[in-house]
Amino acid sequence: MSEELRLRYGIELDQSKPRDFSVNDLDGLARSPYSKDAPTATDGNSRALAGAMKALQEKIKFLESELSQYKEQLAISETKHLNDREKWQTRLLDEISMNKERDSLIQQRFYDTEEELKKALARITVLDEQVKIKDLQCKFSENEAKRNMDQFSVEMEGMIMQNEHLQKTLQTKIAAENKNQKIMEQAIRDKDLAEEELKQQKRVNSGLQAEVTYLRENAEHQRSSLQKNKQNIENELTTLNAELTQRVKELELKNKSLRDQNYNQSQQIIHLKKEIAEITKINDTSNTVKIENLKSKTLPKKPPSKSLSKTPRRSPRRSMSPGLKKTTESHKVVKANFDNEDEFKKRICLCEREIDKLSTSYRDLINLSSTGSGNLGDLRREMAKIADDIEKKNEELYEYKKKQQDFLRARLLI
Repeated sequence: MSEELRLRYGIELDQSKPRDFSVNDLDGLARSPYSKDAPTATDGNSRALAGAMKALQEKIKFLESELSQYKEQLAISETKHLNDREKWQTRLLDEISMNKERDSLIQQRFYDTEEELKKALARITVLDEQVKIKDLQCKFSENEAKRNMDQFSVEMEGMIMQNEHLQKTLQTKIAAENKNQKIMEQAIRDKDLAEEELKQQKRVNSGLQAEVTYLRENAEHQRSSLQKNKQNIENELTTLNAELTQRVKELELKNKSLRDQNYNQSQQIIHLKKEIAEITKINDTSNTVKIENLKSKTLPKKPPSKSLSKTPRRSPRRSMSPGLKKTTESHKVVKANFDNEDEFKKRICLCEREIDKLSTSYRDLINLSSTGSGNLGDLRREMAKIADDIEKKNEELYEYKKKQQDFLRARLLI
């Protein structure tokens, strides 16, 4: 029993040493019934009383020993209880402090987890915007790849038609040069023939002079007639010489003009060959740049379909996709018909410069979105707007190239 229980229920224990019973006490108890006032007992009663007293004394000793054992057990229990109480109090205080520390740690973890959750939500929002931006980039790259392939096919067909036109022009120039060469050869032959006729006429004239001399020596009467014949022959010779001289001058002038024309045509042929070489070089460079741009803008898994080192062959026209056909029908930008090829070139160069500017702005926005600076939603909307502008400009460029191709085809048919 603990001290708190004794105090609660008002139990008081005698902590003093128990008093020992003596034989005198037993004698007093034994004599008390046989006092002077009481009657004397018999021997039987005294024996019974002595046995009872002895039994009572033994029982008292047993109770005293049992009481001492109980006191020892109580002391041991109280000591153990005090030790257990101190131990449990120490443990309870330790557990309370540990619980407080654990609560503070749990609270701190809760706050940290809440902050991490907020950061994760913000990161998820940013990642969603970045995913939308990447989807927009993929769609834009796919559309641009399709447009570039269509424009590449149109440009290749246009270049082939332009080469055919240049070949046709070159063949025309070569035919004209051959014709002029034949005319020059004919003029040279005419000149040689005229010189031969002049030599023959001189021989005839010398023969006539000899005949005149002979006739002058042989007959005086024929002098007058011969003089007339001579005069007529001289007049004819003068006329013939004048005509031959005029013919030679005309042939020389014609030969000179033909030489000048041949020289001009040779210069034109050289210029056309240089122009064909420059156009071929420009075409190869532009095709290389377009293929490199196509490779850098398309997905890395898509390999190039053709090599630029091969000689371009005329391929059948690709059919436009329904989406692109619909967009070209909905955005009819080109309405003017130009009669000069330079106008097409100016318009195409202007569209290409505008597309390059828009592509530069689009790449800058992609870099901003990859660095995470700025509002991703605004960047995505701005990228979508620029992508629409690029698509419209590409459609306009496609229309101009188709018009240029039609112009070249019509010029080839002339």
